Amino acid sequence: MNHSNPAARSLLFAAVTTLGSGCKPPPDAPERFEELCDYIFGHADDEDPEAAIAGLDNLNRWMEKPGNLESTAEGYTISKLSQESVSDLKFDTSQAPDVSSLIGAAVAVRHGATLKRMAQTTVVDDWQNVAEGQYEEYRRNFGNQSPSCFPAKGCDELSATSFSKSSWAGLIEVDSKNKIDFQWFFSEETNNWFLVHRSWLTEPATVDPDRYDIDVRAQYFLAVTSKINGKTVRTMATWIDADYGSIPISEDGVKNQIVDSMVKQGKFVDDWHD
Repeated sequence: MNHSNPAARSLLFAAVTTLGSGCKPPPDAPERFEELCDYIFGHADDEDPEAAIAGLDNLNRWMEKPGNLESTAEGYTISKLSQESVSDLKFDTSQAPDVSSLIGAAVAVRHGATLKRMAQTTVVDDWQNVAEGQYEEYRRNFGNQSPSCFPAKGCDELSATSFSKSSWAGLIEVDSKNKIDFQWFFSEETNNWFLVHRSWLTEPATVDPDRYDIDVRAQYFLAVTSKINGKTVRTMATWIDADYGSIPISEDGVKNQIVDSMVKQGKFVDDWHD
C-alpha cells in the first residue's frame, strides 16, 4: 500500500509504546449517537486507530438498533465538537477557532452503491460535476498523491486541500478553503470496513457582499460510510459557527438548513450513480 495499513499501524504503535513505563489505553468509545460524531472526528487521525475503530463499531451498533437509522434519516441534533477534537487540525489562522458557538446536526442516507463505488464518487470523481449546480467553482488538490489508489484500498489515507465558490439564493457569494482527509478503517471485531471523510475550514469563509454582515467563522464536516444491515449507509455530520447578520434565522433554522444540505448531498450522489 502507498500508505500504512491501519491494523499494521496499530501493531507498530503498540510495540513502540510498550517500551515506555506506562501505557495509556484509548478512551472508551461513547455509545450515544450525539457524542459519537465528535468522538470519531476527534480520533480519526490518531496514530493508533484503535479508538476510532471502537467509535465506528459503536456507531454501527447504534444504527442497527430498530428505528435508529430511520430516525437519523430525518436529521439529528448532535453534541458540539470538543476543543480537543480540533486542537491538532491544521489551520491557516494562528489558532484553532473557538468551538463554544458551534451548532451541529447529523443525518444518515442509505445508498444503493457499494463502498468502493461510494469511495470513487466522494474521493476521485469531480465533485463539481457530482453536485451539479451547487458550485460556481470547486477545486481539490491532492499534492503528489493520486486519489485513484483509494477506492480499491491500494492506499488507505489521502489528504487534500480544496477551494470552492458558491452562491446562496443568487444574492451572496461564499468562498471557502478547506482541508480534507479520507481514510479507510477496518474492524477485525466486526469484520467491517469504514470510509471516513473529514473536512474543515482552514480560515473563515469570505462572504460577498458584506452588507449582510454574514460571518462564517468555522465549519467542520464528518462522513462515515459503512455497511449497516447489509445496506450502504453514509452518516454525515456538520458543525458550523456563523453569524447570519441581517438574515433572520433561528438556531433550529440553522440545524434544518444543515440537515437539508446533507440530504441534498446524498441525492446528488444517488443521481450521479444512476
